[in-house]
Amino acid sequence: MITVIKAILGLGLVALAGCASPEDKLRPACAGADRVEVAVSAPADELDDVSVRACAVRETGALAALIETIDVDSESMPWCKCGGDLRIDFFAGERALVRLTVHQGEWLRWRDGNWKVQHALTSASREALDEWLNRHRCPTTATARQACNPGAR
Repeated sequence: MITVIKAILGLGLVALAGCASPEDKLRPACAGADRVEVAVSAPADELDDVSVRACAVRETGALAALIETIDVDSESMPWCKCGGDLRIDFFAGERALVRLTVHQGEWLRWRDGNWKVQHALTSASREALDEWLNRHRCPTTATARQACNPGAR
């Protein structure tokens, strides 16, 4: 009986060890990035690549800081049909590594990544992301949302 209990507990620990958080899945995918480009999506962008590049940041420390600002909570939702208000692309040389899109300033999508849903940014993460964007002279999530949805508040 004890052997059976140990086996069951061992399987549970193995299963838990394989449950990485969304952030833990994202960080290795951004490893090796030497540039990030931030773009504001065009109004009514429908999952295509219509956007206007607003800034590019090449400082390694700044890229690491940006990745560390990303923290999502347990709330998630299926992908919406829009392309998001703000696009954040990580590159290694000319190779695209990761494309993130911010939706309504609150939701984060990892396009072509292994997140199957959009995740809600924590309030601290939303604030830290906007601070990072502002510090590097990139449009904030509110600025991008206003540009994409002129009637939005």
